[in-house]
Amino acid sequence: MILSLAWFRRFCIVNVPLVATGLLTLSLLLILLLVVAKGMAHFSVKPIYQVTHPAFASTVLAMVEQRGENQSTLHWFNPIDKELQSTQIELVNQQLERLPQIYGLKTRTGKILFARDIQLGEKPFSKAEWQRQLDENKIFAKQIEQLNTKIYPLELRFAQYSQQSIPYTAPVFVRLSAELHNLHEQKRQLHIEQQQNQALIQFTDDISEVFSVSDIALVWQPNDMSFGDKIWFSIGEIWRFITSDHNASSGSAGIFPALFGTILMVFLMTVFVMPIGVLTAIYLHEYAPENYLVTGIRVIIINLAGIPSIVYGVFGLGLFVMGLGVQLDQAFYAQNLPSPTFGAPGILWASITMALLTLPTVIVATEEGLQQVPQALRNGALALGATKYEAIRFNVLPMASPNILTGAILSVARAASEVAPLLLVGAVIYAPTLPVDDTFPYLHLERQFMHLGVLIFDSVFHSSNTFDNQSMMFAICLLLIIVVLSLNLLAAILRAKLRQRYERYS
Repeated sequence: MILSLAWFRRFCIVNVPLVATGLLTLSLLLILLLVVAKGMAHFSVKPIYQVTHPAFASTVLAMVEQRGENQSTLHWFNPIDKELQSTQIELVNQQLERLPQIYGLKTRTGKILFARDIQLGEKPFSKAEWQRQLDENKIFAKQIEQLNTKIYPLELRFAQYSQQSIPYTAPVFVRLSAELHNLHEQKRQLHIEQQQNQALIQFTDDISEVFSVSDIALVWQPNDMSFGDKIWFSIGEIWRFITSDHNASSGSAGIFPALFGTILMVFLMTVFVMPIGVLTAIYLHEYAPENYLVTGIRVIIINLAGIPSIVYGVFGLGLFVMGLGVQLDQAFYAQNLPSPTFGAPGILWASITMALLTLPTVIVATEEGLQQVPQALRNGALALGATKYEAIRFNVLPMASPNILTGAILSVARAASEVAPLLLVGAVIYAPTLPVDDTFPYLHLERQFMHLGVLIFDSVFHSSNTFDNQSMMFAICLLLIIVVLSLNLLAAILRAKLRQRYERYS
């Protein structure tokens, strides 16, 4: 009996952690595979079928998912509402017909349309004519964008003059109004010329609608594509998804502003948190006396890591936005009041809030690294005539640098994935401008920004429950995972090199 208990205890000690680790690893891999499969489905080419079923009054154009013996998920286009809808229905092969001349379209508002035929003005649809009209549209769009870059600063100046109570009859106001009127008139004329290229889209035999070519971002014929065509189409979709604006101007509802905002916020957070965290750890371990006060401070720092992130968001909103930001506006931007400059959520306050959120992690990781440095190394440096600062700067910190980078990795991973505090201090679902542009001072810390986590939150709770919106949510999740893993991989490579360089001294 005693031998059996000893064997069972030894078995649990050796195998239970191994089994738990294996199950956890398997679960993470399955979740990652699910995200990859669902996310890549957003960019794949899916055939379009003509479906004849008693549930529909007439034939419908649809994409079919999860085809089986009993039930399929039908993503069908409703030509009346011009919307993609999803229905679970029983289908047999006789009810599906794969026609060659079926078109898929994406509008610049992100809608997916299915059509039987497309007429470009007086000409039938052809790739050459479609490309010619697209090129014309790009020229108009570029000219409109150039006008917008001129109009935006003038409208800001107009708003400032209005807040300063300058009479509308003043010469400076008259000149500004005339210049704005001229630019808006040029923009209106360009819009009129842009709308002249039109396409007649035939949804069914008796339902058709005229669209401006400028409103259509993408046209493809999935049933006629070869395997190579599908690969190139998917690559193009991925590129448009990453590089285009979330305003869906490319038809793929791209996430470049959110990707840029996430990376910029993480970079600013790292700039704020690393110096403060490392200096605090150095003071606590190298300079502070060992007493109850220092021990209490360490306990508080460890406990701060367990505070819910939303609490940090409320703290940042109250202290930074409504406190420090309002004071900055009153001191340096009084001419813009009551319109706030720094007294509103922005990327600066979001970065500082996330720095506070991750500060305990950096302090703990750095102090653990300092504890691993042999005391003999410090004593040797002091014996050779170095000051305590020089010993820490040139001997202790280099050997503790792998642990410091571990703290950086953990802080980056948490900052990139948090959503709740960012919603309170600067992150929005859509921001019209990036925090960085070609206007002085180039980096605009007062502006709101987009974040990948916020887009995922919006996709889960506010987007329509269609196949395209679901797959886009998983695509954003996949990109966020790639961003976090890439940032962590860079830090891990640097940490490994530093550890290899200094491990001979330990």
